[in-house]
Amino acid sequence: MNLIKSVENLIFPEQNICYICGERFAHVNDWHICNTCYSKLCKNDGNTCEVCGKSLVEETAVRCKTCAQSVRFFKKATAPLIYNGEVKQMIRDYKFHDKSYYYTLLGHILLEHLRKDENKDFLCEVDCIASVPMTFRKKVIRGFNQTELIAKFISENTDISYETEFFIKTKETSIQSHLNRLEREKNIKRVFEVSKIGYYENKKVLLIDDILTTGSTADAAAKTLLEAGATEVYVATLATGRNV
Repeated sequence: MNLIKSVENLIFPEQNICYICGERFAHVNDWHICNTCYSKLCKNDGNTCEVCGKSLVEETAVRCKTCAQSVRFFKKATAPLIYNGEVKQMIRDYKFHDKSYYYTLLGHILLEHLRKDENKDFLCEVDCIASVPMTFRKKVIRGFNQTELIAKFISENTDISYETEFFIKTKETSIQSHLNRLEREKNIKRVFEVSKIGYYENKKVLLIDDILTTGSTADAAAKTLLEAGATEVYVATLATGRNV
């Protein structure tokens, strides 16, 4: 049996491996996360803002302060996780530490969330998928666009169309996490373009990103898609900012 197991490990080196802790467990499937590591992820499953999907402290509240006081260009947003602790480390490893293969793990987590009854609009109502793009230079430096890999995964597992090159970023921006809300809005203003005129016209679009904090990036991207003719934009991210 040990010899057979060793041969299986050589042929299928990722089989039953948890990407987070690196251990092999029989219960780990193609999600590549064990029960222990999954239990440590902070889930965004409490009361959330009906617009941006961020966690709300008050159980009776329906909108966060930002969404209550401002107009959003996206119809609504959702995320399965809250960006702190193990979630923050997992996403940072994915983006910055050469772990692009995490897209399968993260894609499964997001897809399961979108398939919940309360989130059915995010899949059933949309006509196509878009992802928040990078500039060509940034993508070459990193080697991949993390949101693009997740968007492709969602598309392949739902049959909702996704075209990588139709939504682009035209100029470099400062790192959003280093800026306050007003600075983020200015930083991200007019940096996106639609490269194929008419593609998003009269379509409801599911926009994929990795993290939603203030929502400035999602708003700017949604605004561009609406100006290109989209009728509505739904936003799905892996995680939201901390509780508000």
